[in-house]
Amino acid sequence: MSATTEIRKSIQDAAYVAVGAGVLAFQQVQARGREAGNDLEVQAKKVGATFKATAKDVQARVEPVVGDVKQRVEPLVEQAKHAAERGVAKAKELVGAASA
Repeated sequence: MSATTEIRKSIQDAAYVAVGAGVLAFQQVQARGREAGNDLEVQAKKVGATFKATAKDVQARVEPVVGDVKQRVEPLVEQAKHAAERGVAKAKELVGAASA
């Protein structure tokens, strides 16, 4: 084999090694991308589960308070309604007495 042939063969081998290294690097990037996507999916599921659990906890704590407030406020609304009705009746009575 001549020196030129050996140089050509060495350059060709180096090119094949470079292409092979590039293919391996590309495959590794693809694999890491899939792993990152899977990790992200797992994290998203964990966050979703945590959010649902927190929402249930908040709802369990808020509902009794809302019920308690409603029980306290409804009688006050009724009292205010009756007081307003009495006030309107009294105003009509006074207007009627003033016109007579």
